[in-house]
Amino acid sequence: MQRIIYFTEDAVPTSGELSAIEDLNAFVKKQYEVLVRNRKESQLYGAGAEPLDFKAGTPPDGYG
Repeated sequence: MQRIIYFTEDAVPTSGELSAIEDLNAFVKKQYEVLVRNRKESQLYGAGAEPLDFKAGTPPDGYG
């Protein structure tokens, strides 16, 4: 399964971000796994960028 990471601007998603996440989940169906991450917090505890196939939202630097 391919992975899309949606990055929120802050720890709590805004209503606009929640709407975008919902739309993304509806669009991609079962082909993709959509994960939600806070762009300001490392999910790998500083070990680098988390592997992904596509990105959405407001990704942090390093997800080029």
